[in-house]
Amino acid sequence: MIARENSPTDRGPLWPCLVPAGAFAAAAWGVILSDNLRGRGAHDQVNFHLPAILRFTEQWPRLDYSDYLSATTPGYHTLLAAFARFGSNSPQSLQFVGSLFTVALLVLLGLACRSAGRAALLLVMPAAASMYVFYSGVWLLPDNAGWLGVLAALLLALRGRVDALTIVGGAALLAALVFVRQSHLWAAAALWAGAWLGARDADDAGPFDAMGDARALLRDPVRRVARTALAVAATVPAALVVLHFHRLWGGLTPPTFQERHTGGNPAAPAFILSLFGAFGLFFAGFLAPAAANVLRRHRLLLALAVVAGLAAALLPETTYSTEAGRYSGLWNLVQKSPVMMGGRTSTLILLLAPLGACAVLVWFVALPRRERWIMLASVVAFSAAQVASYKLWQRYTEPLLLLLLPVLACRLRPAAVGHRGIVPALWHLRLVGPASLALTLAFATAITVAAASPVRRIDPPNAKAHNGEAREATGEDSPP
Repeated sequence: MIARENSPTDRGPLWPCLVPAGAFAAAAWGVILSDNLRGRGAHDQVNFHLPAILRFTEQWPRLDYSDYLSATTPGYHTLLAAFARFGSNSPQSLQFVGSLFTVALLVLLGLACRSAGRAALLLVMPAAASMYVFYSGVWLLPDNAGWLGVLAALLLALRGRVDALTIVGGAALLAALVFVRQSHLWAAAALWAGAWLGARDADDAGPFDAMGDARALLRDPVRRVARTALAVAATVPAALVVLHFHRLWGGLTPPTFQERHTGGNPAAPAFILSLFGAFGLFFAGFLAPAAANVLRRHRLLLALAVVAGLAAALLPETTYSTEAGRYSGLWNLVQKSPVMMGGRTSTLILLLAPLGACAVLVWFVALPRRERWIMLASVVAFSAAQVASYKLWQRYTEPLLLLLLPVLACRLRPAAVGHRGIVPALWHLRLVGPASLALTLAFATAITVAAASPVRRIDPPNAKAHNGEAREATGEDSPP
């Protein structure tokens, strides 16, 4: 099955691409119909996003974006305000409409994995099962609308050619994306990398060779610079959107949230690598031949990856800290793990970050040339964006990995994947990893939703003063 999946132009049956979206919709709509107002998602809906939507509804069509109850740009809230204005403003109706962003996200991911045939179902299910995807699909949260734009931008960059659709479509898509979530401006890096790399050619599927990649990336520099300059120019409108809101707000978030979202977090690369390592273990079956190749032929790169992972874990503080924005998700396990280096380094992060760096290297070697460099540009740009953010929460990172890893798994070089041989059953064992991840995430989501506490309303004008109360009420301190 995955033997022919390595070409993203192959097309398998459609139904496996749609089943995860259908499974999500059945579960999410059931929760919406139950009028569930418990847990972090409901808390953010009741105290922040729903009031912002209803405020825009009252102001329609002269919307005041100078300050409102969301730390994101107002695209998501504006779309739902339009529905509330001309359709229904009941919370449940708005939740149903908001859930369509998640349905679209999972359908698009399924279509991106269609070359995997029936295995697409298992590759997409971890994203459908993640609590961080599920929450945004049930309650009024803008996260998945942003991830939909991110996935579309990545797929546009990975198309294998640079044409009018890439440039014009990329410009419109990125501008719409940052109108929903300003921090996703990083996705421009994927479009720039795709433009520099140009159209896919036959040499892209060859084995990784550092000198060969260097020669290929520097070949015909005049055309590469011209294409990239055009791609950069196409992303200027998105940058202007972010600049407009920065000037309007006097910062990168509306004034109400600026005290809660100021400063950066240098632990972001270590945290992202740690999640890459943890989730990458579930895709080890896809990467085993490539990992063996790295051990045989690229030991120097492997040593450099380990050093980079260790440096990312050792240089900043990586212990659990609510004051420093390092809590929720994996940080709850960090809280329970031993510390070293004078109490500033988590042993769990020290273990996982080098593992994640090695996983990134193996993915890099296993992918065709075009895909490997777009992946690396995206991971680096996303990490830089997270460094600039004070809140280093798992819900800001996990969805990207659950979108990126299935897409990459369907684009591995045939030689890097290996062959079925005479034991097809062993070939399909690689799907045990994604299936296990999906079941683990689904169990965590179900337990978290079932055990969530009822929403406590906070006074919106004093939201900045309720940071601790909001954290407790949202369940950000609960284990994943």
